[in-house]
Amino acid sequence: MDVVSKRAVIIGTDVTKGARSPMLWNACFKHYGIKASMEPVDLNELNVVSFLKEATKDQNFIGGAVASPLKEIVAEFFQLEKVEFNEPKNCFFRDSSNKFKAVNTDTLAAVESINCHRELNNIKSICFLGTGAVSKSLANNFKAMNVSKYVFGRSDNEKEIFESFGFKFLSYEYLTDLLKDFDLLVNCTSVGRDGREVLTLINKEDLLKVDKSILIV
Repeated sequence: MDVVSKRAVIIGTDVTKGARSPMLWNACFKHYGIKASMEPVDLNELNVVSFLKEATKDQNFIGGAVASPLKEIVAEFFQLEKVEFNEPKNCFFRDSSNKFKAVNTDTLAAVESINCHRELNNIKSICFLGTGAVSKSLANNFKAMNVSKYVFGRSDNEKEIFESFGFKFLSYEYLTDLLKDFDLLVNCTSVGRDGREVLTLINKEDLLKVDKSILIV
């Protein structure tokens, strides 16, 4: 009896024009002998919900990856219970009970990366740079920690939500003076992502002043 091939997708705007996930996922499927394939599907805010409603009815549909600008909509679609903050989701899949579950792998990876280098209960002061989706998701994960927590940003538009997570919001002009006080510094901005050295949030002179034991992620 032939095994029916499973189907996965990456959804988002213009993902058919260069998304790398299908290449990586399909290589893994082949390597591990899994009869499945991933394909890119261009969707927008107007048609993503109807796509998900139909796709999740298919037992051979196993989920996939989510690109911008659909992460918040996907999070809402798969939300099981009311929460104060529903972080954007970039991946959804069938769990062990065959029900779909959505997660934010960026947040999971960041927390795991921090845990690999420093036990969370040994961290006394936290600094996040940036106020975007990644920063908010991480702040939500760290809200239960009873430590000194700061987030720095250019605009205070997101100040209220960070304060609800127990973080103090400050503009970047105060960063230099407080750098020496942090155990953990997480760059949640796009600065440095593509290796451009001309862009920086902290100059080299100020970076040399930080405590040598600080963990920078």
